[in-house]
Amino acid sequence: MKTGPSLALSLAAFLWPLWADAASLTARIDHAHSPLGAPISLTFTARGLSLDRLDLRPLARDFDLGPATSSQSGEQQTLSVNIYPMHTGKIRLPAFTLGGARTRPLAVQVEAASALVPAVSSSLSVQPAQPMVRQPTRLVLDIHDDGSLLWQRPHLPVSDGLFLKSRGETQVQATCSGTPCTLHRYVWEVMPTRAGLYSVHLPMLAASKFGAALRFPPPRLQFTAQALPGWLPLGVPVGPLQVSAAPLPPRWPLHRPLVWSIAVRGGLGADELRHLLGLQLEAYPQLSAYPPAIENMTAGDKPGPGFNLRATIYLRPQRGGVLHIPRLVFPWFDPVRGELQAVMLQGRDIRVFNPLYQRLAWSAWMLAAVLAFLLPCWLAYRFANGALARRRCLQAVSSAADAASLSRALRRCSWHLRSPPAPTLGEWWNQLPADKQTADLARHVQALEAASYGGVRACDLSSVKEGLLKSLRKG
Repeated sequence: MKTGPSLALSLAAFLWPLWADAASLTARIDHAHSPLGAPISLTFTARGLSLDRLDLRPLARDFDLGPATSSQSGEQQTLSVNIYPMHTGKIRLPAFTLGGARTRPLAVQVEAASALVPAVSSSLSVQPAQPMVRQPTRLVLDIHDDGSLLWQRPHLPVSDGLFLKSRGETQVQATCSGTPCTLHRYVWEVMPTRAGLYSVHLPMLAASKFGAALRFPPPRLQFTAQALPGWLPLGVPVGPLQVSAAPLPPRWPLHRPLVWSIAVRGGLGADELRHLLGLQLEAYPQLSAYPPAIENMTAGDKPGPGFNLRATIYLRPQRGGVLHIPRLVFPWFDPVRGELQAVMLQGRDIRVFNPLYQRLAWSAWMLAAVLAFLLPCWLAYRFANGALARRRCLQAVSSAADAASLSRALRRCSWHLRSPPAPTLGEWWNQLPADKQTADLARHVQALEAASYGGVRACDLSSVKEGLLKSLRKG
């Protein structure tokens, strides 16, 4: 009889062909030639093995891995993954091993372009090329193609010691090696916070054409951030500042808050701006009653990277007179000259007035204007009223036929239309203004009074009437 070890070897030799047929692993690609940017479908088929344990990390050296799908049919399992080449040329895929099974090596020829996928070139740069610590810097990604691709803005990963912020993007027509092309430009704002070497690694550049997803290898970038001089204060920004302010009114009412808006663009942060304004406004109680409000504004793709801040200062005049707005100084460090510079925002004097006094003065002026308008109207009315009354009086006296009617007409004579008639001629004489009481008029009135009581001849009455008319016309 056979011993134990020899029996085990015989059993293994008997079962080896069955196990070898049951466990298998194969790999295939759908294209042996592919343009850069187009996906290549890599499919693994396994029998008697679990593809969940398959290590795909060796592909990361030459390919970017896309989404993968798996399926199971009985003992056969299939795994499909889209891989995107990272460079052109002939790329060999490594052999994969799983549970003793091994795939054969594969190769793919990657071209720069094809009839469906255009050639793409890209570059990554910083402006300035060697920034200083805390200096706002533009990171610019330029992609050139034939204009048939729809690009997605790459997501710039967070880097240690590098402040990042997305800015604008543009698309313009350009010329690439003498051939018309389309330039897609994406801008970020970066600010190094430490000195040394920085490496910027973008993810694959994603695009699409007619619904097909494409990925292109991104450019790489390394730049060095220079250290700041040791004497520079921590809060001073690096790089030029752009400062503008809303105009201030020459006059302002007492106790009414005045809002003053200041726009600051550059490397000055919100906390630093708040501290800088607080130091300069501390000596002015009417300007520092409320702390300045700082808010970030949308900068877009404007020249000169940095923060885009708006500071709102609330002025509250407490007393009348002249309110002095001081000159504000915004220092910054010039990295080219290596010296401090400053932007000056000139102040001005605002005359603070009491609105109550202004309203009183306005009311007085209005009253004077009304009186100036009404007085001529009243004088004209008095003149017209007196002229009309005088005319009626003369008509009544002229049409009197006897002494009684003449006396009655004279007693009705008044320099005002609405004055009641006098009961007697004496009372009428007393009501006359002093400048109207002439000697001729008095003599004719006495003659009329004598004629009313004693009677006179018609010729004497006629002469009295004529005398009265002549005296009244003169008066």
